[in-house]
Amino acid sequence: QVSVIGIISIGMTFTILTAGIDLSVGSLLAVAGMLSGIFAQREPTILNVGLACSLPIAVGIVGGALNGLVIAWAGVNPLIVTLGTLTAYRGFVVWYRVNPIYDLQPYYRVIGQGALGPVPIPVLILLLMAVAAGVVLNYTRFGRYVYVVGGNPDAARAAGISVPLMTFSVYVISGFCVG
Repeated sequence: QVSVIGIISIGMTFTILTAGIDLSVGSLLAVAGMLSGIFAQREPTILNVGLACSLPIAVGIVGGALNGLVIAWAGVNPLIVTLGTLTAYRGFVVWYRVNPIYDLQPYYRVIGQGALGPVPIPVLILLLMAVAAGVVLNYTRFGRYVYVVGGNPDAARAAGISVPLMTFSVYVISGFCVG
């Protein structure tokens, strides 16, 4: 279970580095997991397998983009926006799904319970994402911009960096990591 928290933390790292916060990640994870689980219970057709695997990522990206849009371009405080979306996402889960999700198809359980040799698959995913995030933050222009926007947004604007675009981008990355 620590792998899921670690993957979400990777996305939160980007958000926090830009002096933001995303309180809605847990509730967004619940929405993504619930919708994915609904399709993972059904017969393993190509459509159901595709939706069960791609829908949580899409939901995470859309949720992160929604937060990013309101924060970056409307100028609302990240604490207020993400607290509101936390409540909205949690309310959606309670409203939409009252029955427990059980009896998942074997293809879906492999992602969370399978192993490649002695190493569980969730740990491998966490390691790959951590390495990718480290490379992005330390060796790319985007990573340097993330640090600059978080350190001094006025200096970032003066240097020609689009602060709203960077802010939006880190919330999308956070949402992707939730999915």
